[in-house]
Amino acid sequence: MTSMVIQSVSDDLVWKSLPLIEQYSINATDAIILRSALNIADTIRVLGHDLVLVTSHIRLANSAQSSKLVVWSPEKNDQSSLEELISIQ
Repeated sequence: MTSMVIQSVSDDLVWKSLPLIEQYSINATDAIILRSALNIADTIRVLGHDLVLVTSHIRLANSAQSSKLVVWSPEKNDQSSLEELISIQ
């Protein structure tokens, strides 16, 4: 089963994303996206699932991979590899 999570941006999320800017040399928007993805991944991994971050932004993709997230890029990967990652049958 696949699903999408929509997460609002809270002050807490913004503050917790700030260290990622310096750690990975990314912009504030990417840091918020990465922090959100890490939070969601932590939550769903407990349930035996994983998160696939879809991005074509190179710095965000590299930062996410360094943070042990699965990344799929529409510029580098094909549709079948995405289907394999999210187990579409």
